[in-house]
Amino acid sequence: MKQKYRRGIDMVDKHACQRKYASLGLLLITIAAFVVMPTALAVSDFKGIFNQKYDTKGTRIDSCSICHASGSKLNDYGKALVDAGIKKGSNETKVMQGLTSIEQVDSDGDGFSNIVEINARFFPGNVSDHPAAIPTAPPTTTPTATPPFKEIAINDQLIKIFEDVYNYFMKLSLPKSLDNYYQNSKPGTPSSEYVGDMFIMAGAFDGMIANIQEGDMANANKSYTAFAKEYKNISRKVQSWKGYFSIFAVKKLGTDMNMNANNSVISKDIAKIEATCEKCMGERRAQVWAKYYWSDFDTVNISGIPWQDAMIMLAVNFGGIEANAAEGNQAATNNSFNKFKASYAQVKTACYNCHDTPRAYYVSDDVFARIDLMGTNIIANNMTNVQAIQRELDIQCYRCHVLHMPAQDMKSKMIRNKEK
Repeated sequence: MKQKYRRGIDMVDKHACQRKYASLGLLLITIAAFVVMPTALAVSDFKGIFNQKYDTKGTRIDSCSICHASGSKLNDYGKALVDAGIKKGSNETKVMQGLTSIEQVDSDGDGFSNIVEINARFFPGNVSDHPAAIPTAPPTTTPTATPPFKEIAINDQLIKIFEDVYNYFMKLSLPKSLDNYYQNSKPGTPSSEYVGDMFIMAGAFDGMIANIQEGDMANANKSYTAFAKEYKNISRKVQSWKGYFSIFAVKKLGTDMNMNANNSVISKDIAKIEATCEKCMGERRAQVWAKYYWSDFDTVNISGIPWQDAMIMLAVNFGGIEANAAEGNQAATNNSFNKFKASYAQVKTACYNCHDTPRAYYVSDDVFARIDLMGTNIIANNMTNVQAIQRELDIQCYRCHVLHMPAQDMKSKMIRNKEK
């Protein structure tokens, strides 16, 4: 009887011990989860991180309205944060980085950057909520004399770092959403929806200025209405570019025109709008042209040979003419020349992979006339003239390189480095 009782006690103790260790195991798993993911973020945590970063707890912008227009609908600032990569489940570090990345952007287009409005305790996603006046430009300072350039030694490793940074910048320099507006673009043809809208906007803007200069304010106001509508339309096309546009400046121009302000006031309004356009075009236009308006040379073949390989063969034969002519070897010079001329004719055909009009240099008729003259001088064994003509052809090659290679370099870094 005692043994049965003892066994019963042991079984109770065993089950109690199992439950104890099971509970302890669950507790350890829970703790481990928090150790592995200490900053897992729910949407409700965002406001706390925002307040921590900008010291806004208890202020007028300590509110869900910082990102939301109404209910779950995001305002322009909230949309910019989503574009910056912040989403449900983002950790604290990701949120902090996203907040910092859009500080200099004017998300709501009221003329003030996000960080200026946050520091002044205004909502960066509400165009009607902003500081009382446009911030003044910092005082100009007299530039100091530039010290004489001193060449410094830069090791290969540092150069590689700069190249990697440049590659990364070029890869990220254009937003993916821009592809939607350039689906049918081709070299030399502004066929995109984006460019078409820009032409409409520019025409209305220039017409407005012309009307103002002529004193025709009735038509100037009509042109302004068309311009303002298109300006607002374009500002919404690429979310991450909204900071380039100032809806506030456009509205101020309209107000001043309606109030018949003097020309100096209106001219200042126009200058501020022009500055936004110049900044955007100065920072983005070259990449847009390279990506959407220049074909990729690596898609072009010359008689079945990839472009780069064919150009190397062309250069080798061209170099053979130079070396053999300098040595006075007529037979070898003529052999290199014939290979070069044949390759050059194939390059001319390949040019029409991209161009649909005759080329005015490099592969134009006058260039081929000089190539024929080179052949005539080789047959006459006049190597001095052969070398002189070759210098002329060098310039033709160089002109083509200067025009095409910068665009191809940018295209390579924006497209082919995507996987890196």
